[in-house]
Amino acid sequence: MDRRCGRVRLIGSVRDMPRRQNDYLLGIDVGTSTIKVAAFAENGTLLRLVRADTPTTHSGGGQAEHDPEALWGAIAALVRELSSSLSAGRAISVAVASVGEAGLPVDGQGRALRPAIAWFDDRSTDQSHWWTRSVGLDDVHRITGQSIDPHYGVNKLMWIRDNEPDTFRRTALWLSLADFVAHRLCGVFATDRSLASRTMAYDQATDTWSATLLKEAGLRPSLFPSVAYWLDHVNRLTGDGAATRDAGRGGRSRPIMRGICGPGRR
Repeated sequence: MDRRCGRVRLIGSVRDMPRRQNDYLLGIDVGTSTIKVAAFAENGTLLRLVRADTPTTHSGGGQAEHDPEALWGAIAALVRELSSSLSAGRAISVAVASVGEAGLPVDGQGRALRPAIAWFDDRSTDQSHWWTRSVGLDDVHRITGQSIDPHYGVNKLMWIRDNEPDTFRRTALWLSLADFVAHRLCGVFATDRSLASRTMAYDQATDTWSATLLKEAGLRPSLFPSVAYWLDHVNRLTGDGAATRDAGRGGRSRPIMRGICGPGRR
């Protein structure tokens, strides 16, 4: 995992689930150019790895975006492909990782309001310069541990506010890509400390969203999800995650990600 990736976040647990032979752990990594889905035995042995291109649209001026539905569709297809080759086992837990600064605004139900902005997109240069002029390099670094950079999530959100006011008005939350995927799997809005730190809005000393910086930027803290430890439970598999299915033996449909966000119902 390179420096642009958030920490792998475990959003399920295997501690309370009875083990069966051939059970496996599922990992989803949304990278800059490739989405990877992997199955591991509990001892860390890689059982299977499948991958697909990360759907990305490039436009002029250094702008690049990801279609959220195409992204989710690619992930769901990879999970179906992987699980079909491991049909004797169950995915008993999942971890999600993504490039750190990519993100998107969603409404209160988690629906994407526009394409996700890629981490390397350069559109937020003016917002980055605002931080330098109005807050200063030293204060931003003291609070966030980061240098001012246009690629951080808060600058992308400020760009949307300044250039797409109708979208910003409807925005309930800014989510990093891994947060968006986790919500589609589990129906819970949450991030981890690593991804939170890549927004340039997280106070690493207090482990909270920085009230000081967000007040300066004119942003509500409620625009950012709750922050969990990277090994925390988030929730059970629900919603679109539960709808990601394949054909089981005998033609029966079965959840291919049972227990992904906590022990599954048996």
